[in-house]
Amino acid sequence: MKPYLYLVAMVAMCAIIMTLGVYTQGGDTTPSLRIYKQSSKEFTKNNQDILFTGNTSFRTVDDNGDGLAEAVIAEVEVKILTAGKYSFLGFLKKNGRNIAKNRPFFRTAIFSTASLNEGLGPIFLIFSGEQIFRSGENGPYQLDIVGFGENSDAVAPPAFTEPYDYRQFGEVGGSITSIADAAIDENGNWKFDFIETTVTVEIRIAGDYKLRGSMSKGSTSIIHAFESFTGLTPGTHSLKLRFPGQVIRRIGLDGAYQGVINLVVIKANKRYHTVDGIKFVTQAYLSDTFEVLLELDGTLNAQGIDTNDNGLFDILRVSFGADVTKAGTFLVEGTLKNQTAVSTETLMFLTTGSQTLTLDFPGTIIHEQRMNGPYQVEVKVKEPSTFKMLDRVKLGQVTAAYKFTDFEPLGGVRPISLTGNSSDEGVDINGNGLFDQLHVDVELELTTTDFYEWSARLVDVNNTEMGFDSRSATLNAGKATINFVFDGNLIGKNCVNGPYFVKGLLIHGHQSGGNLVSFNVAKTQNVYGVRQFENSGDCAN
Repeated sequence: MKPYLYLVAMVAMCAIIMTLGVYTQGGDTTPSLRIYKQSSKEFTKNNQDILFTGNTSFRTVDDNGDGLAEAVIAEVEVKILTAGKYSFLGFLKKNGRNIAKNRPFFRTAIFSTASLNEGLGPIFLIFSGEQIFRSGENGPYQLDIVGFGENSDAVAPPAFTEPYDYRQFGEVGGSITSIADAAIDENGNWKFDFIETTVTVEIRIAGDYKLRGSMSKGSTSIIHAFESFTGLTPGTHSLKLRFPGQVIRRIGLDGAYQGVINLVVIKANKRYHTVDGIKFVTQAYLSDTFEVLLELDGTLNAQGIDTNDNGLFDILRVSFGADVTKAGTFLVEGTLKNQTAVSTETLMFLTTGSQTLTLDFPGTIIHEQRMNGPYQVEVKVKEPSTFKMLDRVKLGQVTAAYKFTDFEPLGGVRPISLTGNSSDEGVDINGNGLFDQLHVDVELELTTTDFYEWSARLVDVNNTEMGFDSRSATLNAGKATINFVFDGNLIGKNCVNGPYFVKGLLIHGHQSGGNLVSFNVAKTQNVYGVRQFENSGDCAN
């Protein structure tokens, strides 16, 4: 078999010969750093068409000006005796080891040929600077080239680069060098709160970075996590990425788990670019050794409440028992599921230990959704300011088999109704010309003086949630106003101009039992640009 046919076979079998780009005669020969090597005679082998003259020069390129060379370009003089299509494969080697081969850039995989005319001219071979950096070997490097065409092949004489320092090369700002994992018991109660991965990274270009990770067991995706790191300086860093244990506990699959973590550079305008990744396998953890926020005791009580004595339920009150492992104020969201879903949420202050949690689901929505029981109840517990998920669990029992006709329909004289009037204003607390808060007032019509509690969300035109507020006060019968205060920092961070919408209102009277659930509550009347709010400096708007 001819040598060039042997090379083609190797390409097809191994799929490792990558392109050097399309090389033709001519082109820019201005070097940024250049070395010129010349042999004393023309060099050829088994060839009637290709002659390597032995004249070879090298230069490095730093197109983005970050001080790291993205590539080494070899300019090789070739004499073509017969016009045709010829391919040239090149390798940079050190002591017989491949340093860089056939890849102009680190993240590319193309194989190409060059059409050369009869006569004398250069070809240009580009070698990945990232490959050179990751080799850890200083130059000089030996350049080996094979050229082959349809009827002949040739081997170039060896040429050598300057004694480059491998650290002057690179195409990405950082790389992952190692990873380790451990289960952490943060509060000393003999239950693990999370799996903590320690990711060692080598940062070459200072900037803001993020770790994105996932874990799975077989074909089952278990958990995702991410963490941002601002202002990383060049050098070695040990970064922590934590995977919450409650998700592992709820899924109930024992380890070991397969994991993937990517190092991502955060560029301007919130653009992200993955620069490196690593796969790993965790230790053999047991899922029941991880802690959850709610340890359910298996009790469930679901009861329809008729607040106006008309024989129809205005509320479905669901109570369940749990051992709470951490005290605090939480946003507790409940969802009834069957053919469709109905949700409710409320702020709860929970102490540690055994207790009963209660969620009220609006009967009018159950009726409107024509939703028959029995209902499966799912509970989510979130951190109220960030909405970070702290726990999520389905209750082990279901409710009784209610009919949707058991519940109060929409319409008729309601104890609470919206008038359709609202007002809003941005509030600058610190006097810097940017809004720290957005205040929204909503007018109601009440039939009863009572102590009321209410809550709602703020969303943008894309229905992306930007805030949640819950308040309470004694309101008099007749026209009354409830108010909401939303965090301007969250609005600014969302990078979307107004108008903004208040949605998902839930209001309940303590003594009268009057309640109202409204999905569409108010639309801001003033014209807001996101740049008017705090924390919008990174927005493109």
